[in-house]
Amino acid sequence: MWHIQSREIFAGYNQSMNDHSLFINSSKISFTTILVYVDDIILVGNDKEEIDRIKQALNKTFKIIDLGDLRLFLGLEVARSKKGIRINQRKYALELLKDACLLAYKPENTPMDNLVKLSSTGSVPFTNVHAYRRMIGRLMYLTNTWLDITFYVPQLSQFLDKPTIAHYNATIRILRYIKGAPSLGLFLSSSIYVHLKAFCDSDWGTHSGSRQSVSGFSVYLGNSLISWKSKNNIKEFLWSWIQDNDHYYMWYSMASLFSSRFQNSFWATISFILWQWLSKIHCNKPSVLWA
Repeated sequence: MWHIQSREIFAGYNQSMNDHSLFINSSKISFTTILVYVDDIILVGNDKEEIDRIKQALNKTFKIIDLGDLRLFLGLEVARSKKGIRINQRKYALELLKDACLLAYKPENTPMDNLVKLSSTGSVPFTNVHAYRRMIGRLMYLTNTWLDITFYVPQLSQFLDKPTIAHYNATIRILRYIKGAPSLGLFLSSSIYVHLKAFCDSDWGTHSGSRQSVSGFSVYLGNSLISWKSKNNIKEFLWSWIQDNDHYYMWYSMASLFSSRFQNSFWATISFILWQWLSKIHCNKPSVLWA
């Protein structure tokens, strides 16, 4: 029923291929997006008349409640200032610490001990498997605004089947790290300076299970962090997509300049440079990649 009734309201909007709950309407002078999650909707754009039209049409059809400027959405807290928009998950993080009975514990300075090598063996099994899985699942959602745990939480999620005491202790350390600054989050600058910057790096076969390289990248639009990822050997993840490009051989030639341990993160990061080219985004300066 929702899809049938919303077709007329969203006429002229294109559904995103990456997120089917995102609808986009753009032209040379205006841009409006609609993000739908069950019965929660976010409207973003620079066309006030179009936003008012959408709200009136939705209210006429579904009887919505207009909550005004965005402040809270699915655990994400949004605060505005003249400098930009700050997004964090402070309340969600504190609830997570409270449920884990860690509010009175001393915070950690780092999310993980780099000297500890996690594996499926070498430690006593952790008996409360359900509690471990629930804790990791909640931490995964926290990675929406916490860049510095993006690598460690997915690493711990590889042991959901048979976690050990070592895995549980590593998870508790991450929670104690979060306690040090629960309001930490993302800042999206209001600066009109548009410059796409990307950073990438990779280690050399340090994954204890598969001996694959671990790669990571982060992408900034101006001074705002817009995308980041950490994964084992992510070159294959993007390989088929890049091969469909007319500029595939040019990218391959560029990648060959790097040592093999850098190629994984290079391919992942260069995809965002391609994304800029395909989207015809106008930047004040050429895109820059640091590897």
